[in-house]
Amino acid sequence: MVKHFSIHVDDLMYEKFKSLCEYYGRSVNAQVKIMITRRIEFFEKKHGELEPLETESSDSAQF
Repeated sequence: MVKHFSIHVDDLMYEKFKSLCEYYGRSVNAQVKIMITRRIEFFEKKHGELEPLETESSDSAQF
């Protein structure tokens, strides 16, 4: 399953981030995914493996 989320940033931050992404030849989405992945890896090296939070999705809700 793929999760979607949004963040709010000002115009200047967004334009600078787009420039960074262009420098690396990536889309904004691809760059964000890489940054999240690297941050998780860094955290886990220092603190051990993270356990995913189990959340009830609307797909599995019992009615």
